Amino acid sequence: MILAIRNLESLFPGHSNFWISFFCKSLYGFLILKILTSWSTLLDIAIYVPYTFPSAYAHLLYAPLHILQLSVACYLFCFLGVLLISLFIRTNYISAVLIFWFSVSLSRFMFPVLNGSDLVLNLYLLLSIALPTWPLFNSGSKGYQEAISSVAILFARITLCLIYFLSGYDKLINTDWRSGAAIHSIINLDYFFNPSFSFSGSTTLFMLIGWGVIIFELSFSFLVWFKQLRVLLLVAGTLFHLGIILLLGLPDFGLLMIICYSIFMPIKKESLR
Repeated sequence: MILAIRNLESLFPGHSNFWISFFCKSLYGFLILKILTSWSTLLDIAIYVPYTFPSAYAHLLYAPLHILQLSVACYLFCFLGVLLISLFIRTNYISAVLIFWFSVSLSRFMFPVLNGSDLVLNLYLLLSIALPTWPLFNSGSKGYQEAISSVAILFARITLCLIYFLSGYDKLINTDWRSGAAIHSIINLDYFFNPSFSFSGSTTLFMLIGWGVIIFELSFSFLVWFKQLRVLLLVAGTLFHLGIILLLGLPDFGLLMIICYSIFMPIKKESLR
């Protein structure tokens, strides 16, 4: 049975321990930054929109929020403690489960200001639970754990591609994006476009930029699977998201997407020990 599972694993993408650790710990680092930058906002939510458990089910599902009801600072310090410890120890199931549980509970608390990056983050934190192959549950479980980890990596890659595809498709069917009007609107929003940059252009230029974004997002979903094109697409995607971060001042989603590129790193498959 173990041999059959190892043969099945060869059908799925493999990763080295280094890149599994890099991906998971980058998510943890992202969470640390998010907590530190959202600290005052979370304190305001506790004052103006306090969370109450609507049912006995919620008491269990969001159990870490019992700490938050005692003190927001206490909850955040506990969460930061778990994250910081997880940065310096071997990636494992226990810390992955705890971090996902704390993150989902925090997202439920900050529901009034929740955004798309929080949902994507929690999805990848859920997938990260299946990525480690340590500790072994028993002497014969290594093959099963490696197979589960490989399937989780494949699902994480497909998820990333679906995010790009659905975003690109949504823009494709939107006349404002096809005409360039969406780009023109974005750079004329004072609270959205970085005031440190000034940009002006013609309708044709705006249309070309709009179509460039559409083509990139749709093509990324398919072409990133080809090893010959992968590095080029990952570099282009990194520059794309860095541009969004600098020009639009939207660091959350862009930084998270760049972190998720690590699941596509074109490295030689290694055995997960």
